[in-house]
Amino acid sequence: MKNGYHPVSIEGYDFNEKIARFYETAEATEIIEEINNIAKRQYQTEEKNIESRAEELHRDKKYLASQEYDEKLKIYTDAKMKSAERLEMKLENRILQQRTKLAGLEKSKPGFRFWRKSNWEKILSKEKKRLMQLEKRLIGVKMIRSKMSGGYLCELATKKLRREKELSKWRDEYVQTQTKQVMTQQQEHRSQQKQEAISLELTRNIAR
Repeated sequence: MKNGYHPVSIEGYDFNEKIARFYETAEATEIIEEINNIAKRQYQTEEKNIESRAEELHRDKKYLASQEYDEKLKIYTDAKMKSAERLEMKLENRILQQRTKLAGLEKSKPGFRFWRKSNWEKILSKEKKRLMQLEKRLIGVKMIRSKMSGGYLCELATKKLRREKELSKWRDEYVQTQTKQVMTQQQEHRSQQKQEAISLELTRNIAR
């Protein structure tokens, strides 16, 4: 091996230039050895990336079944229930206010002047429609709350929990799919590494 031989780094934009200069000055055995080293470093990097993804997916899958996930689900479940309760109370208060407003309008019915009476009737009709809308919304909220005692509430909370950015990628189907992909990549990587090792060994034997 020549004096001053140094392995070529695969990092940096000038890798091709470095390897070209190396090939011009190095001996055949050095070139073969360097190719082997570069391949090893490249495969080691790919192997680390694949293993890192596999470990990450494993952690994600464990998190879905962890106590932390259950605690967050309970928090969202309670929040959903409290939100429905607050909305129901708010609607009840607004309905009470609307009924009071209507009662005041009915008491202020104008006399014989037609234009004043016509305008009053329009306002009264509008406020009655508003009251009906509020009562309809209240009925809907109460129906939803009646379902919240069972699995429906948990389903709503789970949907909200899964929509969270930090959990959106942890869905069961995603984890299973990605795990299969990682396993496939690992198998392909090992097969490719084996073929490269055989090819490099044949090249080394030819150069001897």
